[in-house]
This record gives sequence, structure tokens and C-alpha cells, in this order.
Amino acid sequence: MARNNVKLKWISQEKLEVPINDFVEFACKLGYQLDPVSSGLRVQCLEKNLTYPKCRKRDPCMVTKQDMTRNHIQLKWIAREKLDVPGGDFVEFKCESGHELDPVSSQLRVLKKKETFKRDFEESIYPSR
Repeated sequence: MARNNVKLKWISQEKLEVPINDFVEFACKLGYQLDPVSSGLRVQCLEKNLTYPKCRKRDPCMVTKQDMTRNHIQLKWIAREKLDVPGGDFVEFKCESGHELDPVSSQLRVLKKKETFKRDFEESIYPSR
């Protein structure tokens, strides 16, 4: 389990005896996400074999004060100058005072998929009238 960065989902034991044909549920360790090549976190014990799922390190993304200032946005829920965002997580922004969201731009709740959020907000905020 340690080699694949997984743990048992419902109990804190390191070792578990599982009857054949029963299912075991795993969870990725903190800071990890399910590897796309892995079949899932719920695994069936077949013929005395259990294929452990694999989790990989989440790709962090950095939201910086400079990016937010250039795009006239700020973090919606916390006051920080930078934020490390794990892959697959959402981040919410709000427009700076005196600015509003361009109606044709992306929303201010963004799913982190890329290494940066810069392209998601270029030219999407403009001064309010």
C-alpha cells in the first residue's frame, strides 16, 4: 500500500485479511490523487490476489498576487498573497473593488487543470462604469 500511496478507506490497519470475492475500498494518501491508469479505489479480491490501486502526487498550481493583481481579481474566501492549489480542486475568485466580470469571460470558480490560472482570466475583468 505504501508503495502505491494508498491506505485502507474505512480502517487504519496496515494489513487486512480479505475473503475471496470480497471488495476492499482504498483512499489516496493526503496530497495524492488516483492515477488515471489505475482501475479505481474499490478493488475485488480474486483468487487470493488483490491488485492495489495507484495514486500519484497531485500537480500543484500556484496562484500568485501578481497574477491576481494583473487580472483585477482576488481570492474569494481567504486573504492570501499566494495559494498552492492541488490538481482537480476548485478555486473561487472575486473581482477587485471597482471592477466587474466581462459577461463573455469564464466564471470566477475555476477547476485547476493547468499549471497556471493566468490564461483563464486574461482580459476577463474590466473597470466598472
